[in-house]
Amino acid sequence: MGFRISGRKLVKYRDNGEEKVIVPQNITEIGLLAFLDTKAVKEIVLPSGLEKIGAGAFFRCSGLEKINIPDSVREIEQNVFMSCVKLEKINLPSGLRKIGGKVFAKSGLKEIEFPQGLLNIGENIFEDTPLRKITLNSYIPDGLISRMFSDCRMVIVDYMNLERKYIYTVKNEATYEENLKTYITEMYKQALEFEAGDFKRFVEDTYKYLTSEKLLELIEHARLLQKSEYQMILMDCHTKNFNNSLNL
Repeated sequence: MGFRISGRKLVKYRDNGEEKVIVPQNITEIGLLAFLDTKAVKEIVLPSGLEKIGAGAFFRCSGLEKINIPDSVREIEQNVFMSCVKLEKINLPSGLRKIGGKVFAKSGLKEIEFPQGLLNIGENIFEDTPLRKITLNSYIPDGLISRMFSDCRMVIVDYMNLERKYIYTVKNEATYEENLKTYITEMYKQALEFEAGDFKRFVEDTYKYLTSEKLLELIEHARLLQKSEYQMILMDCHTKNFNNSLNL
């Protein structure tokens, strides 16, 4: 395969049209922009001793669908998977301690799980992605979470080890209001499984995207589930929607 290697660092991959690339086992670092604009590759297999992935290593690998990141990797620099539009899911390694800014920006990522111990996190790492769910296995401050999701639609943030779930909404109505309405409507019945406080926050953030008819339907659904507290939350938002429509 077309590798240019310096010591234990993969400096550059020359695109030879392969759909699957296996990086040699002695490599410990993938260099800056090493796979830049590789179009044909669909799968990349990284070696078990890899420790670092350099900035923009897989930038604009537009055909990339699958890549393993071994547990030995400690650092992923900025923009590594930026514009990998077919990359929808990825497993982050348990040993990862640092991840750079915009690392998944403009990619196809839809779901991801963060390992324990990953606390050094860059900003806007999911910028302009279709991300829908992120699972966090250690505490990350809300302020940092908000900076991770620039230009996302709506993300379920699941703190598994803290036994807490909530919805985080990023608003940019001019760009995606209609898609957001559809997605929020789909999410409501699932949100009824959340704790009451988290459900209340979700509803207060999103009720304005729903029609009165849809809110009435959800109120009835909550009644059938015998969730009276949730029913009251929805009824209160239905009243606000009605008053807003009358400009009260």
